[in-house]
Amino acid sequence: METTFLIIDDDIDFRRMIRYLIGKYQLGVVIAECGDGLEAESVIHEFHPDIVVVDLLLPGQCGMELTKKISNTNHEISFIMTSACSNESLITQAYLSGIDCYLPKPINALDFTCAIKKVDENRGIEFSKSS
Repeated sequence: METTFLIIDDDIDFRRMIRYLIGKYQLGVVIAECGDGLEAESVIHEFHPDIVVVDLLLPGQCGMELTKKISNTNHEISFIMTSACSNESLITQAYLSGIDCYLPKPINALDFTCAIKKVDENRGIEFSKSS
């Protein structure tokens, strides 16, 4: 079964690039995208993606708030957070909110594909533990 992705970023060019990388490296399929943290909640509930690629800073609500809300109710979704922010305290808070991986912007294609593969592998391990 293919891994499904939701991309949440207010920069449409960034979303295009992530969609391109997912397709080019055959990492899965992008089932939805949006540019607002509040809209993202309903999109997540509607599409049930495996992995959410989410920006830290979003209109509506930040990526950390979104991740915390969703992670508390749905442990099956993995989150990869992206941001141009390099503040160690914020990155630590992001991990505490429930992200699986943090990638600094601008995104490097190799780092991105490796992160996806690692998160996907960890998802498989967690899934087999719970079965």
